[in-house]
Amino acid sequence: MVVQKAKKIGEPLNLLLEAPLSAAFNEACNPTGRSFEKSEDGQHPYWYENAGGVLIVATGHLLRAVVDCERQREVRLFEGFVSFTPKGDKSTDTYDALSLRKAVWNTTSASLFGPGDLKMKESDTLKSALAFAGMDFGIPPVVVVQPGSI
Repeated sequence: MVVQKAKKIGEPLNLLLEAPLSAAFNEACNPTGRSFEKSEDGQHPYWYENAGGVLIVATGHLLRAVVDCERQREVRLFEGFVSFTPKGDKSTDTYDALSLRKAVWNTTSASLFGPGDLKMKESDTLKSALAFAGMDFGIPPVVVVQPGSI
């Protein structure tokens, strides 16, 4: 569906993906978290933990199809992040997707992090998560939604 939308003539296509689209590395070139990935109580679903790597690979396949199609419009990337679900609350992919969709229309329920806001430490280095695959899209903005805020 995304490829078909990219092929249609029209306004720019804003593509919000719940997948790591940037990666942070510390001074020793080891993976490190990004600023929004650590909660006040110390929880941290860093981009390189759990399903993060799988999401990067899957996103790479989707975006390769978009890059290779005969696009008729500009495609703008945004990373979506929904996390820190309180203990006992149930989080589902559907809920996360609906939360991100609602955040697009109700910006007061989300936080937006630009590329300059993503480093935890000034010495960290940020890279496009797909640069290793020859698809350097730069560092897109991140839309962060907290559970229960919508």
